[in-house]
Amino acid sequence: MNKKFKSGLSLILILFILSSSIPSFAAPTFPDVKATHWAYDYIEKMVKLKMITGYDDGFFKPNDTVNYLENLQLISRLLDLSQEELNAGKMAYGSVLTELKIVNWAQDAVIKSLYRGVISEKELREAQSKGLTTTGTKLRPNRLTISIYLAKAMGLEDLANSKQVISLPYKEAAKIDIKYHKYLAVLIDAKVLDPKGTGEGYFEPSASVKRDAMAKMLSTAYDYLQKNPVKPVEPEKPKEEATIKGTVVSVYSSSNITYVTVKDNSNSETTYMIDNKTKITVDNKTGLAESIIKGQDIDLTIYKGELTALTINVKSIEEKIKGVIKSVTTSTNKILLEVDKSIKTLELTVDKAANIYVNDKKGVLSDIKAGDSVELVTRNNL
Repeated sequence: MNKKFKSGLSLILILFILSSSIPSFAAPTFPDVKATHWAYDYIEKMVKLKMITGYDDGFFKPNDTVNYLENLQLISRLLDLSQEELNAGKMAYGSVLTELKIVNWAQDAVIKSLYRGVISEKELREAQSKGLTTTGTKLRPNRLTISIYLAKAMGLEDLANSKQVISLPYKEAAKIDIKYHKYLAVLIDAKVLDPKGTGEGYFEPSASVKRDAMAKMLSTAYDYLQKNPVKPVEPEKPKEEATIKGTVVSVYSSSNITYVTVKDNSNSETTYMIDNKTKITVDNKTGLAESIIKGQDIDLTIYKGELTALTINVKSIEEKIKGVIKSVTTSTNKILLEVDKSIKTLELTVDKAANIYVNDKKGVLSDIKAGDSVELVTRNNL
């Protein structure tokens, strides 16, 4: 009886060992990416890590090319940002994304890329101006651009800049801008790029990147970052704004920059700079720096600790003047007015929307003649 039991146990163990030694193959995630596909392992790995997905129809479409915003979305998944960093990024770049009409699904990815220096605001604006961020666009970023973004996302920029002598293995290396050689070199070292290129030794910098190739680049970049994590960036604290209320003391311009001195409500005078980013309004309507004159009430906003005006709103100064018309030029809406018994002559611009009355009847500028006595209201000396 014991012998039978032992024999049975041996048989069970043998069967178990034999069955466990037979390899099991998991079914491919996508019907269009077979286990024999060159990028199968990379795609399956990235899908399991939720760094890349297929389409709603269940296919991966490995030969489709990746557009600009899709690339940023994929690359941004390599960036480990805290919620605090993401919030700081939204504070810093939210208005830029709204201005450039970046679609909602890509906004977090773009903000992460901007915040970590993968792309610059200038680069994003250039991409938008070229139509690369337009929904449904057929335009694609090239392999060189995506490679540079990947190097920056992996924190390799300092390492790239430290390279003194670079010799790329690609046949068309001489045709690639030399300032980008360092990025390609560090990506080759990190095994993200193949030193053999895309085939026959060529890098093909102007070519677009297919989804299967992107999966491979992401997978190798991910492996590198697991061993060489990027140090977290200390989030920049949002700047705090301050509002100043007062009266314009003086205005002057120098080298295309306007300076306005303001006496605030505590009688303290401070000079502020107006640059091309300052939003100027007059009576809450869009205006120019030339609209700001001495004596106006002014509200302006600045960042605390800085003297460049972010916004300025001034209130127009109105003044009643009596005098005699010396000349009228209807082509430029200009009049010369003698005041103070011909002691002073003023050149004034008549607003196109001005209400003109001649002998208490509605009129036009051409109805006014030299020698006419007039009473007018000027605004900001105009």
